[in-house]
Amino acid sequence: MLATLGLVTYFVAPKPNIVLVLVDDMGWRDVGYAGSDLYKTPNIDRLSAQGVRFTRAYSAHPVCSPTRAAIMTGKNPVRVGITDWIPGDRPSDGLMDTPEINNQLALSEITLAENLKQQGYRTWSIGKWHLGGDGFRPTDQGFDVNIGGSHVGQPGSYIAPFGKNVNPMPDDVKDGEFLTDRLTLEAIKLINEPSDKPFFLYFPEYAVHTPIQAKPEDIEQFANLKTETQKQKNAKYAALIWNLDQNIGRLAKNLDDTGKLANTIFLFTSDNGGLSGVTNNEPLRAGKGLEYEGGIRVPAFAYCPAKIKPGQVINEPVISMDFTATILDAAGSKSKAMDGSSFLSALIGGKFKQRRPFVWHYPQYHSAGNHPSSAMLDGNIKTIHYYEDDRTEFYDLALDPYEKRDLGPLNPGKANNHWRKLKAILDSMGAKYPTLRKPKP
Repeated sequence: MLATLGLVTYFVAPKPNIVLVLVDDMGWRDVGYAGSDLYKTPNIDRLSAQGVRFTRAYSAHPVCSPTRAAIMTGKNPVRVGITDWIPGDRPSDGLMDTPEINNQLALSEITLAENLKQQGYRTWSIGKWHLGGDGFRPTDQGFDVNIGGSHVGQPGSYIAPFGKNVNPMPDDVKDGEFLTDRLTLEAIKLINEPSDKPFFLYFPEYAVHTPIQAKPEDIEQFANLKTETQKQKNAKYAALIWNLDQNIGRLAKNLDDTGKLANTIFLFTSDNGGLSGVTNNEPLRAGKGLEYEGGIRVPAFAYCPAKIKPGQVINEPVISMDFTATILDAAGSKSKAMDGSSFLSALIGGKFKQRRPFVWHYPQYHSAGNHPSSAMLDGNIKTIHYYEDDRTEFYDLALDPYEKRDLGPLNPGKANNHWRKLKAILDSMGAKYPTLRKPKP
C-alpha cells in the first residue's frame, strides 16, 4: 500500500481536476465491454480500457435519489433519511406502512462540493439533481454552477423544449436540440474558461432514464442489429446509449485538446441497475428497484492518462460512497466519507481490499416489484430480508453469481445469523423500518 504522503504528492501536486459522470439507470451490461449484444459504447470502452475497470461496482441503492445522496455525502442513504426516489411510491394496497423519507438533502449535510470548495476547487453540477428544489438545489449545496438540476428525476423530453423539469437551462436553447448534447456543450464551456484553480465537474446525466427518446438517425443504425441469441432488443434505448457515449467522447476530447486531460481524474458510474423491460440485465437477476444483482450492479471505471496505469481490472467490490472517498482523497481533503473507502492507491497499482459489508435498505415499495426489504453483501454472501413475511434469502455469489439458488430454506440458522448481522448494522445507522398495517375495523 502506498503511503498517504506518496499519494498526496502523486495526485495533488498540482491538484487534479475531477470529473464524475453519473449515468441514470445504466445497467452493468449496458456497455460494450461488459458484453452487450446490441449497445455500442466505443468511447466508454476505450476510456475504461485505458484506465481501471471495476467488475463488481455497486450503487448505494437500487433507485436514484438515495444513491445521489450517498455520493454527495459519502454516507449510506439510511443516514440521510433518503431510502427511496423522491418523493417515492406510497401504494394504498401494500401490506405494510412504510417510513417517510426526506424529500431533500438536508442543508446540514457537508456535501462533496462543499468539501472541494474548501480545497480551492470550482464546482459545477450539470444535469439531474433530484435531491430537492428551491432552497435545496446544487447552488445551495456547495456548487458554483447548476445547469439543468431541479427536484425532479427525469426530463419532460430529451428534445427541446425539454419541459419545466430540466431547469435552469440557458435562454438560447433552440427547439430540436438534444438534451445530452446541450448539457455536454455547457460542461465544455465551463472547462474552457481560463482559471488557475482546479475544477470538479459533477455530471449526473439524465440519460438513459425514461422517456426513451433518441435521434432518428441513431435509432436507424440499431434497428436491424439482431442475432439469434440476442437479449437486448430496444433499438431506441441503444440509440440513447450511443448518443450518451458520443458525448462522453466529446467531453474527453475537449479535455485532451485543452491540455487538461493529463491532470484530470475521470470517473464513471451509474446510480442503479438497468430498468427491466427497457433493457435486459441478464445474466444478472432482476433490475432497477430490486436488491438482486441486476438492480445494484453497475458499470464503472476510472481514467487519468498521465497517472493511472492502463488496462487494469479491479475485481474487489466498490460502492457509490467509495467514489466520494476517492475524490476527497485525490483532492487532498482531510474529510472522510463515513461509509466509503478510497480506492485511490489501487488506481496507480497499489492494493485495494474491501473489509466491510455493504448494506442496502429499501423499506418502501417500488413499481418494478420491490417489497420492503434490506440486503447485505458480506464477502461473497448476499443476504436479502423481506419484511412482509419476515423471510431471509441468502446466496453464495462465488458459486451462484446470478442468484438462482436461495440457500435460506436449507440453512435457516445461517439465514437468521445473516439477518441479525444486517439488522445490527442498520440499527447502528438509525434505520427506520416498515410496519404491518392494522386491519381496518
